Amino acid sequence: MRGDRTRRRLLQAARDELLARSGHLEVGSVSRRAKVAPSVLYHHFDSKAGLVGEVVGAFYQRLHTEVLDHDPGAVGDWFARERERARRGVRFHYGEPLAPVVYGPLSRDPGVASIEGRAITAAIDRTGHEIERAQRAGELPRGVDSALAAAAIFGAMRQLLAEAMSRARRPREALVVERLWLVSAAAVAQSGDGKPARRSRAKPRGRAR
Repeated sequence: MRGDRTRRRLLQAARDELLARSGHLEVGSVSRRAKVAPSVLYHHFDSKAGLVGEVVGAFYQRLHTEVLDHDPGAVGDWFARERERARRGVRFHYGEPLAPVVYGPLSRDPGVASIEGRAITAAIDRTGHEIERAQRAGELPRGVDSALAAAAIFGAMRQLLAEAMSRARRPREALVVERLWLVSAAAVAQSGDGKPARRSRAKPRGRAR
């Protein structure tokens, strides 16, 4: 339908504008890019914030589809599957021009922060379910707190990738995958007795006589 084509053109124009202006967007510029009047833009989107929110929401939808919701299938145990998910996550972010804009300038926008918050909650829930599935299969110890481990894994991925993408010379993908994988493995680490590892306290030495 014509209305759908116009909406898609506006979204593409908004995405191009955000990329060209490092996260900034003006309704007039988007309208000119899409070759429509500003009134047409407001017919499809309530506000500039609503338009930006649609673009950011589409970014997170692609992240879920290509990385978080991807089922590695028969790729080994949880550790093998999580390493593959880390590889796909880094590849997605390095190949998505909008990623550094979403994690950088746009992250300070209140409307974007709200959308990002919901996306992060959904991502942590998904990661937690994967950990619980691995626990039922005997691949991870039952004592691992799935919610805390999931928050550590996804939080580390976001911050690590934000740092990597902010650099003029990005670290190699393989290096970022390895760092992310080490954090993921540490998030589900347990001591041999099934309880969280605790730092041992050294006994105080007697005073020398």
